[in-house]
Amino acid sequence: MYHYVQPGRSAPPHFRYLPLDSFRRQLDHFQSNGHIASQAELEHALATGRPEPGAVVLTFDDGLRDHHDYVLPELRARGLWALFYVATLPHTDGHVLDVHKVHLALGRRGGRRVLEELENVIRPEMLEPGYVAQLSGAIYRGHVEDEATALVKRWLNYYLKLQHRSFACEEVFRRSGGDAARDVEQHYASGPQLRAMRAAGLGIGAHSISHPLLSQLSDAEQEREVLGSIHALGELLGEPVTSFCFPYGGEHSFNAHTLALLQRAGIRCCFSLEPRDISAADLQDRPLALPRYDCNQFPHGTSRVGPERG
Repeated sequence: MYHYVQPGRSAPPHFRYLPLDSFRRQLDHFQSNGHIASQAELEHALATGRPEPGAVVLTFDDGLRDHHDYVLPELRARGLWALFYVATLPHTDGHVLDVHKVHLALGRRGGRRVLEELENVIRPEMLEPGYVAQLSGAIYRGHVEDEATALVKRWLNYYLKLQHRSFACEEVFRRSGGDAARDVEQHYASGPQLRAMRAAGLGIGAHSISHPLLSQLSDAEQEREVLGSIHALGELLGEPVTSFCFPYGGEHSFNAHTLALLQRAGIRCCFSLEPRDISAADLQDRPLALPRYDCNQFPHGTSRVGPERG
């Protein structure tokens, strides 16, 4: 699983990404120690319930501009295939996703500064039970930059009650100089760019409308997020969508209703986030909750922060 992949020459000072050169070295590693799966190999594995030995399926989340500008040319040069998962709100409404408002604010201002500001934004009644005690006036004191960044993400993705998250994310985004029109254009692959990726033979799957933690939503809200994104992406691409990826991933990110919706929508495979190989049992019994690794769990997958020099 990949997110940001870029040369990084113009990255904001605190922005985290996988350098393009590291991505290239990681592809070299996969190709030297096995092979990168083709679309036909994944479809054969799903049809037969037998994983392809030594095959690596490349997946990229969030429909980022990086994927068109930097990943597509590298895959095309090597003749490789991959799956890209797109959240549709930036395309249908021109909005930056809350999760990316946080990434952009952190990238521009750093974890400690954003965390300090959260103390002025968050009130105890906005928190899920069990986290109120942590809002003590000392949530950021003593934290180094990486710890502060991790804590910002936990507060905004998990600790806040669902109805308050968008407000808090918008506040930190606005205070960092965020601009929806500019950032949507610069951050996400456009509709024509996604169609160009599909025309190049790459797979495009749905990733919800707004990238929420689906398991925390009502059944009706899940239906809107899951089925709505599949429909919107199908309209954008001009063809049915048959693959999905859970926002955030892991067993905590979906439930039985989510799986029922995916089955109803004709989704053939769906990826979660569980760091292990795909087994025959996964393909046969749980094709809608396939495990996958983060790229940082392999050689050359370590991200960096801030612009590259030279």
